[in-house]
Amino acid sequence: MSPESSSPDARTVSRARGSSQRAAARAQRSRGISRASLFLRVVLAVVLIAAGGGLAWWAFHPRPAADEASAPESATQSTTLGLFDRVTVSGRVGATPVVKLTAPLSAPSSLITDTLITGEGRTLQVGDAALLSIATFSGTDGTNTTSPGADSSGDEHTGRRLVSVSVDQASLNDLTDIITGTTEGTRLVLRGPLVVDGTPSTEITVIDVLPTTASGTEVAPAAGMPTVTPGDAGALTLSTSGLPAPTRSTAAMLIQGTGEQVHSDSRIIARVQAISWADGSVITDDYGATALPIAVDMSNAKTYAGLRNHLVDVPVGSRMVLALPADQARGDRPVAVVVDILAIEDPKASASGASPGATPTVGTDPEISSAAPTTAAAGN
Repeated sequence: MSPESSSPDARTVSRARGSSQRAAARAQRSRGISRASLFLRVVLAVVLIAAGGGLAWWAFHPRPAADEASAPESATQSTTLGLFDRVTVSGRVGATPVVKLTAPLSAPSSLITDTLITGEGRTLQVGDAALLSIATFSGTDGTNTTSPGADSSGDEHTGRRLVSVSVDQASLNDLTDIITGTTEGTRLVLRGPLVVDGTPSTEITVIDVLPTTASGTEVAPAAGMPTVTPGDAGALTLSTSGLPAPTRSTAAMLIQGTGEQVHSDSRIIARVQAISWADGSVITDDYGATALPIAVDMSNAKTYAGLRNHLVDVPVGSRMVLALPADQARGDRPVAVVVDILAIEDPKASASGASPGATPTVGTDPEISSAAPTTAAAGN
């Protein structure tokens, strides 16, 4: 499924949202409160994933005006201690990081980017899909200040945000040059000026560039299961050729991940391809370098029962292939499914100050998360 973020309508909506947000920001500054937060500049407008297409864009609040310029980082601080002598960022890539400071950071005059960990995954190019884990912290005491937002079902959460987005100017704006050329598995630490009530400060933003395909150890394919053949640019070919239709659901691991395990109430970020068992026609496909990963809610009764049954306890980074009879899918036909488990969203939290109805940052796939169609030809 490919994003439509490059369409004229999407760009028009994104610009309109950006204009309204800039006006709001100016009004806020006129009241004496100016927050030039990098993360708050990233207003996640919409991610809509539907059969046959998707839409995703980000808009940014404006940078601080000239009269809000922060004091530059002190020469003494920057020459006597390197950034990572003053800032400790702990936690594995993809988990909510913890930031500790030896002393408050002086505000930089502009955005500064440092690479803490260089990943060994694929290199992101313009137009590629990226999966980012973003968290923000106070440059004064290291407190996690990540703005409460919405997960894929609209529930509020804090700590970090998982974002499925295209690497392009329309989607990332100021972050485009930072993310372009970065390898998956990388952790970036950004420092930007933040002005609150006229006082210059620093905001620390930790961005983890997560893998967008399974990233574990390959496992020998199980006999009698659908075959999965990797193609170009992240595409996969799933085949049931020569196999009898399943009468019960089965699953086999193709790549063994090493991340946290999926639970029955997890909301996972994944790539999914499903085909009709009878003729091999593609029902849905979220694979490919430019296709955005989707969210799969394991607690949603409308999600394929076969996925809910077989993905529990599977670690992040894994690739699974499933053979599902009709009653374990949407009820209308047996299917074969391949799934890459990329990440797990944080459990929802009751966060003070959260905005009700905030826009989700990762879309869903109606094919695997909705009830069976009312008109369906059994066995197709």
